[in-house]
Amino acid sequence: MTPHDSPLERQADRKLVQFLRQHRPPVPPAAANLEEQLMAALDIRDWEQPLIARREPAPSPPWYQRRRRWVVAGTILTASLFATWMGQRAWQMAQTPSPAEIAEIEQFMEQSWQGVVVSHATDGDNPLFTETSSAIGPGAGAEAGMGAGL
Repeated sequence: MTPHDSPLERQADRKLVQFLRQHRPPVPPAAANLEEQLMAALDIRDWEQPLIARREPAPSPPWYQRRRRWVVAGTILTASLFATWMGQRAWQMAQTPSPAEIAEIEQFMEQSWQGVVVSHATDGDNPLFTETSSAIGPGAGAEAGMGAGL
């Protein structure tokens, strides 16, 4: 009952409560050995057997098994191709170059570094290359677009 109920609703509620009190069922009598029955039910030896029998999982549908095989096969194939590729790259890198290849690399390095040494020597600030800078002439580095301090 709330304070906003009308007097008719309050009276109907009282009648319902009185009816329920008159017609409620009697409380059953307590069993004399109820405690012993509960303790026997909770006996540890009874817990050894599972309450629910364990079942084997349902077999997978055939399409799932086929799909799983393809996934496993694809994974194995991908891993083996990757391992082969990495092994081949490592083997190629481990090979020593031939004397002709070494000579070609040395020639390339000499040609490419010759231009670097000459262009840096024209700055005039580097004392290591003074004879090269005097052969080219003073101010050649500035004309070539090279600034001082490089």
